[in-house]
Amino acid sequence: MPAKKKPVAVLKAEGSRHYTKDELEERAAREIQPPETEAVKAPNYITGSLLKEFNKLAPVLVKMGVLSSVDGDVLGQYLIAKQQYVSATNHVTMALRNGQLSDVEKWSTVQDRFFKQCRRCAQELGLTVSARASILLPQSADIGGIPEEEADMFGS
Repeated sequence: MPAKKKPVAVLKAEGSRHYTKDELEERAAREIQPPETEAVKAPNYITGSLLKEFNKLAPVLVKMGVLSSVDGDVLGQYLIAKQQYVSATNHVTMALRNGQLSDVEKWSTVQDRFFKQCRRCAQELGLTVSARASILLPQSADIGGIPEEEADMFGS
């Protein structure tokens, strides 16, 4: 299976000598660029504590160049999957405490499903260690301007 094509910005940052300038310019012209945005609007189905978390994460991801105005749903899906994973984990814990092994098995399956959903969205958003390692920050990103709370969240 061939490797995934990398964006031109990544090729340039890696110093790839495989492509000519003309080839890189042609590829850059064909790449789809999301519109630049200052803020991402939360989807309608995100409310309460999830909305607070959305509003906390979205600006950080926008600064990283990962999130654009068309990606609010992915962040919303991540937050819902995370919430459901935590809920299923609580059910597994309670079933284990009560010795209800049949319930443990049922809830473990549900827990695993939400974990996988959460993990997929997290990788798309650069919220995992391996995903962050592959993200190149845009030249305009002001890393020094990230509040301490957000820096702790992303290990900066």
